[in-house]
Formats: sequence, C-alpha cells, structure tokens
Amino acid sequence: MISFFSKNKFWIFLSLLFLLLRLPSLFEPYWYGDEGIYLTLGQGIRKGLVLYQQIHDNKPPTLYYLAALGQTVFGFRLLLMVVMVPTIISFYKLCLHFFQENISKISTLVFVILTSIPFIEGNIANAEIFMLLPTILGFLLFLNAKENVHYLISGILLGLAFTIKIPVFIEALFLIFWIFIQNIEKIKKDFWKLFLQAFLLGIGFLIPTLIYLLYFYQLHALIPFLSSSLLQNFSYLSS
Repeated sequence: MISFFSKNKFWIFLSLLFLLLRLPSLFEPYWYGDEGIYLTLGQGIRKGLVLYQQIHDNKPPTLYYLAALGQTVFGFRLLLMVVMVPTIISFYKLCLHFFQENISKISTLVFVILTSIPFIEGNIANAEIFMLLPTILGFLLFLNAKENVHYLISGILLGLAFTIKIPVFIEALFLIFWIFIQNIEKIKKDFWKLFLQAFLLGIGFLIPTLIYLLYFYQLHALIPFLSSSLLQNFSYLSS
C-alpha cells in the first residue's frame, strides 16, 4: 500500500486537487446565462422540439444534446466533471509526446487548475471545455498514426469537436497541411500516400457534420440548422 502511494503520489494529489476544485461547482445555483440557454434548449429537445426550428440558438448541436443528457445544472456540470477525467489523462499523454515527464506533470497540473476555476470559466459546462477531449484525442491519434484508418478516426474526433465548437476546423486544416509539411522531402516520392492520409483526415472531419445534415434533413430543419449552427457562427467568430 505504501509503495502504491509512493509510486502514484502525483496522480493521487492531482485527483484530490481536481475534486477539491470541481465539487463546489456541482452545488452552485443557476447563475451563468449561456449555461442556462444550453439547458433550456436541452429541455426543449427532451420535450420533442426540433432544434433550430422550434427552439433556437447559434451554437453547433452536440452541446445542446449534452445539455439534454445533463438535464439540470448539477447534472450538466457532473457530466462535464466525468468528461474531464479522460481529458486530463489524454492531455498528459499529449504532453509526453513533446516534453519530458516532469514538464508534462507540471503542464497537466496547470491544465487541471485552469480548467477547473472561474478565471477562464473552467467550472462552467461550456463548449470550450467539452471540446477539449475529442480535440486532444484527435491530435494524439494523428501524432501516433501507424495506419491510414488512424487518420480517418482522428478526423472524426476533430469533426465531433467541431460540432461542439466551430473553431476546431482551424486545427483540422492545420493537420491536413502538416501531413505534407512534415514530409516535404518525400512529397514527390510519396505524394499519393500523403494525399490519401490528408483525404481520410478531411473526410473523417466531415462525417459528424454530414450525419447531422442527414438528421436535420429528416426533420425538415436542414436550412435552419445550416443557418444557425454554421453560417451564423462563422460571422460571429470573425467579429
């Protein structure tokens, strides 16, 4: 038992800190406007209203379905707390790809603190926090890709993050270009191999959005979906 604590003291400390910072947010009353909007749309979805057509906001759809799953402020923030556990582990593994273990541990400690306190609204069930897990997993899979299917799955994960928060398309676009940039010396010899990897990443990125397109088409809400979740978001973000 003593050896277990000795070997895992960093993760035990990190877990206790995570709980200490996160638990109070579960018992706060409703007070944050955007969170209330997400939950209102989530309740509308649970009552059978068609998103963007019968109840409206201008965010991508996955966040509202997460809110529908959470149902209440407590449930929504508890869901975020659960999602943050694999997010933290994935962030640590991503750090290990670039840094030594000690630096990775310090980076993860800072990450846990910043994503759990009100300073950057880390304690709020917000899109910026939910999108971290699929984004980090997408990058991890991309960096460790050994087969073409890994690029496809990496794209799907980034595409899922895109359906939570639009700016992820910048990361996906960067990775598509990076496939060629990091292999610039081999580009003539392996062009079609690199092209296939970039193509699969791009197709994977589009898959979650295409699924939503088909879903809202079946609900006769395709135009409201495109206008609200995509077109309005690009103008909103550019401002």
